[in-house]
Amino acid sequence: MSFLYFIIVIILSVFIALLFTRFLKSNVYAKTEIEEGAQYTVSRLIRYVTVTIGFLIGLQMIGFDLSILAVFGGLFGVGIGFGLQNIFSNFASGLILLLERPIQVGDIVELDGLLGKVGEIRFRVAIVNTFDNESIIVPNSDLVSKKVTNWSYGGDTTLRLRIPIGVDYGTDIEKVEDILLDIAENEEKVISEPSPPQVFFKEHADSALNFELRA
Repeated sequence: MSFLYFIIVIILSVFIALLFTRFLKSNVYAKTEIEEGAQYTVSRLIRYVTVTIGFLIGLQMIGFDLSILAVFGGLFGVGIGFGLQNIFSNFASGLILLLERPIQVGDIVELDGLLGKVGEIRFRVAIVNTFDNESIIVPNSDLVSKKVTNWSYGGDTTLRLRIPIGVDYGTDIEKVEDILLDIAENEEKVISEPSPPQVFFKEHADSALNFELRA
């Protein structure tokens, strides 16, 4: 008879998990912008947790000593804790980014030589879109713990670009300067304040004369 109760409890837990996930799908997921992948993950977790609880209740009903599972559960929990350490670190960093907002969606940031525009900030990762149209997934902990240059902090998107230019030896230097200034001045996004575009000679390199256009 006890084994029959055990089977009934397992069936009920599966049925409850199914009803709850269907409720989420029709009443929560449909009205929110939760991604499909996240929906799948949440639904799976709910099923696993519900069925596990039902399984433990069923074991207790047939007289199984659950204290034995507590020991294994503790060891398993320690292992899970170490394995999920990075995930929780990124999750906490995501909360910091969303609450303190040192970096926001739309900001132009530079991290470890990566320059791009922040497209999304999720709970675990941020999506940085480079100017080569690449989407780079950056862990939130990197944005919090590492040195990050935010080129548009506070909404100011005025940036000074430093563009290196190399020309052959024997090239007319004045002509190089005129061409570079003409290109910069005819670019509609280049502004004249606080300073107009400028060209600087940098060095005599091994095989080129190196200039820098600042705009």
